[in-house]
Amino acid sequence: MPSRYCHPEAFLTFVPMQFGDLSGGALITKMADWIDRHFTYDNGASAAVTTATDSFHAKAGVCRDYAHDTK
Repeated sequence: MPSRYCHPEAFLTFVPMQFGDLSGGALITKMADWIDRHFTYDNGASAAVTTATDSFHAKAGVCRDYAHDTK
């Protein structure tokens, strides 16, 4: 579901291209693995108004950003 910090429509093309037909737990596991490989934990990478889309493009964030990007 969309929220102030997460705009899923921004990922409608990326998710099927990257993860194919996966769903449920298999999809979440692959997404978490992708984030682990491609993101950098950086205390200065985000602020209170940073969205999941911002974090995705920056490939960096803090714990809140990692949580947003796996939803």
